[in-house]
Amino acid sequence: MVDQRRSELLERVFIEYRYAAVLADPARLAAWEDRELTMSQLRVLFILNGDPGMTAGNLAERLSVRPSTVTGIVDRLVKQELVERRADPDDRRIVRNVLSTTGERLINEFTAASRAFIESFLKPLSDSELSEALIGLGRINASAQALGLQPPREIPVPATL
Repeated sequence: MVDQRRSELLERVFIEYRYAAVLADPARLAAWEDRELTMSQLRVLFILNGDPGMTAGNLAERLSVRPSTVTGIVDRLVKQELVERRADPDDRRIVRNVLSTTGERLINEFTAASRAFIESFLKPLSDSELSEALIGLGRINASAQALGLQPPREIPVPATL
C-alpha cells in the first residue's frame, strides 16, 4: 500500500513538474525565434554562460555529441558574433570558447524575459507558498547534485516557513 501511494505521489509530481517546466517556454521561444537560433546553438550559449572557456571536446561531452558537431555549431555562433574562440594562455594548442559581448547581452536578454514571465505567476503567491516552493525546488536540486546532474553549489533554504 505504501509503494502504491508513493507511486501515485511520484506520478502527480511528474505531471506537475512537466507543466511547471514549460512555463518559461513562451518567453524564451519568442526571443529565440527573433534571433533564429537552433536549440543546439542556444544550449551552447547557455553552457558557455555558466562555464566559460570550454573546449569543443568539453562542449561535445556536455551535449553528448561528437566534437565535429560542436565545431559546426560554434562556427555558426562565431559567424553571428555570439561566441569567440580564444587560445588558452597556458597552452596555445587549446582553444577556449567564450561568449562575446553580444552573446553575453543576448543571454542577459533571454534571462530577463524569462524571469519577468515567471515572476508574473510567482508574484501572487504568499511568502509561505514561496518558501514551500523554495524548499521543494532546493531539495530537487540537491538530489540532482547528489546524482552528479548539476555542479555542486550551496542551495538556499528559507529560515522559516
